[in-house]
Order: sequence, then C-alpha cells, then structure tokens
Amino acid sequence: MQHEEIMQNKDQDLHKHDSRYETIFRNSPVAIMLTNEYEQIIDWNNYTEQLLGWTMDDLFMKPVNELYPSEEWDKIRNQNVRQKGIHHHIETKMYRKEKEPLDVAISLSVIKDTRGNIKGSIGVIKDISQKIHAEQRLQSLLENTNDSIYIVDKNHTYLMVNQELLQRLQLSKNDVIGKTFDALHTPEETLAFSQKIDGVFTHAISAKEEHKSEKLGQWFLRTYSPIKDRITNETVAVAVVSKDITEMKQTESDLKESEENYRLIFENSAIAIMKSNEKEQIISWNNYTERMLGWTKEDLFMKPVHELYPSEEWEKIRNQNVRQKGIHHHIETKMYRKDQEPLDVAISLSVQKNQHGEVIGSIGVIKDISEQKKAQEKMRYEHSLFQSLLNSTPDSVYFKNTENKFVLVNTTKAHNHDLKPDQLIGKTDFDFMPHDQAQKATDDDNKVLQTQEPIIDHIEKLTTNEGEEKWLSVTKLPWYDANHTVIGTMGISRDVTKRIKGQKETEKYKKVAIGQNMRMIELRDKVKDLIDEMENQ
Repeated sequence: MQHEEIMQNKDQDLHKHDSRYETIFRNSPVAIMLTNEYEQIIDWNNYTEQLLGWTMDDLFMKPVNELYPSEEWDKIRNQNVRQKGIHHHIETKMYRKEKEPLDVAISLSVIKDTRGNIKGSIGVIKDISQKIHAEQRLQSLLENTNDSIYIVDKNHTYLMVNQELLQRLQLSKNDVIGKTFDALHTPEETLAFSQKIDGVFTHAISAKEEHKSEKLGQWFLRTYSPIKDRITNETVAVAVVSKDITEMKQTESDLKESEENYRLIFENSAIAIMKSNEKEQIISWNNYTERMLGWTKEDLFMKPVHELYPSEEWEKIRNQNVRQKGIHHHIETKMYRKDQEPLDVAISLSVQKNQHGEVIGSIGVIKDISEQKKAQEKMRYEHSLFQSLLNSTPDSVYFKNTENKFVLVNTTKAHNHDLKPDQLIGKTDFDFMPHDQAQKATDDDNKVLQTQEPIIDHIEKLTTNEGEEKWLSVTKLPWYDANHTVIGTMGISRDVTKRIKGQKETEKYKKVAIGQNMRMIELRDKVKDLIDEMENQ
C-alpha cells in the first residue's frame, strides 16, 4: 500500500513537471522545434509560427532540411551534431514561408532513448537578423570611415583593426592582429599610448588626446572608449578611434597667425575700430579710438553705442537697417568727443551673427573726415566764388576738352548763342557758328593743344546772323590738370566792336586834322610870303 502511494505521488509530480514544461515550451520568446528520428518536424511552439510564418499544416511532418537553404543545411550537417549530441549557437539562415531567408542562431540537442538510439532532436532558434544587420552596418562604418578604428586588450595587443589603420601603417591585417602596440611604434609613442589605455582600464571611462605621429608627420585626435562585459561590467578591451586632424591643426595655426595679424592691424590701425555686443554696448576698441575721441578705457567699456552720437545722427544710422542688411559702408555722420565737441566721421558697419543667424554684435570702422569736410567746404566755397566770378564777367569764358567739346561755359557765352549753359556742354563750335568761323576757331584750338603756346588778344571779325559786323578780342590758353598734362583749352572772348570802331573814327579825324594842318601851313606860308613881298616893296 505504501508502494502504491509513492508511485501515485511520482505520477502527480511528473504530471506537474510536464505541465510546467508545456507552459514554458508553448510561450517561450524563442522558437523551439522537435523532430523525430527521420528528421521530420513533429512539434513546435507558438513563437516558431510567428518567426517563420509557417502554419500548423505547413510544419507537421515537414522534413526539417526544407527550412534551410541547401548550403546552410550542409554547414549544419558538417557540425556532426548527432555524434556530439549537442551544439550551441550555429549561425545560419532559415526560410520563412515566402522563401525570404532569415538570419538565425540555433542550438541543437539530440534525443536518445535508454539504449542510446536517436529518437529525434530539439532545436532552439533565435532571430539574429537585427544583430547581423547591426554588425553589417558597423562593419560598413568601420571600413568606410576616414578614421582609424582598432581594439586592443589589457596587454595593448591589437584584437581588431579597420582598413584605414592598415593603410596608415602600410601593413597587412596579419602584420597587425595579435601584435602589441610597442612592436609597431616608437618607445615615445608607446609610452603615451600605454598610459591612456591603462587609465581607461583602471577608471573605465573614456579619454581623449591629441597626438602627433613623427613617422607620418601628421596630427591625430585619439578617443579611447572602454568595452565592458555585459554580465560583470568589467572592462575587457578598449576601442580607439584615431581621427586625422592635421588639416585642422594647420587651420588652427593659420587662424592663430591670422588673429595675431588682425590684432596688430587692430591695435595699430590709423582708423578707429570698435566692437559692440548684441545689446549695442561697447566691448572692444583699438588705441586710435581713444586718441580720436578722447575717451578712456573706463569711459568706453560697456557704454551704450548710441551715447556717442547726436540723437538725430543715431536715428539716421538706425534708418539704414544695418542689422537686416548685415553690412553698410561709408555712412557720413557725427560722433561726440569726450568734450562733447561733434566730430565729422565716416563709419562702416558689419553685423556679427552666430551659427543660428542670431545677431551677437557688430563691428564699426570709423574714419575721421573732419579735415576732409573742411577741404570740401573750402572747395565748395572756391567753386562758388569761381562760378560767381565766371558768370559776373561780361566776357565769354569757356573750357573745351581735347576733342574741342565744351565742358564748362559761363552765362555770357551761352547768352551770346541765345542758349543756357547746359545746352552747350558736349557740343562744338560747328553746332552754333557758321562753318568758316567754326573751322577758324577749331584750328586755333588745335594749335594751342599741339604747341601749348597761348594766343593773346587776337582780334577777329565776325558777322552775326543779322549781318551785323562784330569785333572780338580772343585769348586761348592751354588747360592743364594737376599733373601738368594738357586736357583741353580755355578761351576768353571780349566784344571790342566799340573800341575798334572808335579807333577807326579816331584815324578818320586824325586824317582830317592833318589835312587841315597842311592847309593851315600852306596858308601861313602864303601869308608869310605875302607879308615878305609887301615889306620888300
């Protein structure tokens, strides 16, 4: 009776065990498949159908080899699982129902009876397609990057290298894998490298360093990252990414030199340079700024820029919309010196922006144009005076270029042709005078241009369109530029008709007077002769 109770309890335990097994089997998150001694599928769990897309009707008694590409089945056969009894983690491919190959890892266990005869097998199948794709992407990244990537262990031995490193070292993979760092590099390079690797193993944190290879003559930025065991979290290797930064270092050197040159120009420039922040407060300036405006460092630092300008001038600058345009050259305005005396200046403004396009400040280049303004004012005064004198004289005054075209005439010259001064500009004498008179004037102009000898007070007779005779005193001089190069002629014509006519009348009266004098002399002589005759009687 006791024996029967024991057997009953065993049956109950076995039933419970089988029930637990069935629950685990059916609901496992990996595919599990059972085959018989003929390698036909006889049982599987739910996840198998989800993973492979096959149905119950598809799978039952299906030869297991039909789930694999032929070359993959041969690979599994070569593992001799039936002899070994078990084999873990065979990476292979299986067909889904639509014949799409799926990357999987399988573990196989052979089932035998008590006499050692094979009754079938159990396969545990895990989907590793994402892992394979990730590895492929990683491999593609490793081989297509311009950076050297390699993994070393605690002894500084190369475990993995990419093609870029091999090209830099000009070695093959067999020359590097399994070698220690010191076998391929100088003692100095090895010392620096070893200290970084040992530090990563000790502290399990990443590190960076800039390193120059004496052999290659190049600069590299090396990043050391710990590779940790998933279970123990212990650092088991170090991944090194070595980026060529030679060009960047050269750029940094060039930039540093450029900054030094800029600083020299900035500090020694003969014009004022001023920089403001995004709030339009002065944050930097050169020495000439203080000399030009008379402000000190204490006066200028963080001073609002607008306080340096009269309010109406600041409004004028504001209206230029420099912040929208980004730059504006040569704005003529006024700035206050420290003594509040306004100073004429010309400013060029450039807006500074960050990488997001946000305004972070501006740079102003300021030139003192007070002397220039005085010179311009003097020039305007002299020009006004000259124009007044030019238009006040009753003489015709004009300037011609080397093509004998008028470039400047006074009102008298224009009035003589019943025109306004602007109507003569760009024209020649042929446009206003009879052809023979215009030709005579042109010939005289060309003579002055060629010989650079002036014609002074040359009397010319002209006949107006109304047939009236006029006499002109013409003076023509060569016209020089600042380099004493002849650029045209200057002419002055004066109406001397009255003078000439007066001279003619004088000549006429003179002849009459002479005749009268002669007759008086003759009469006197006759009277004298008569008196002499009378006395002789």
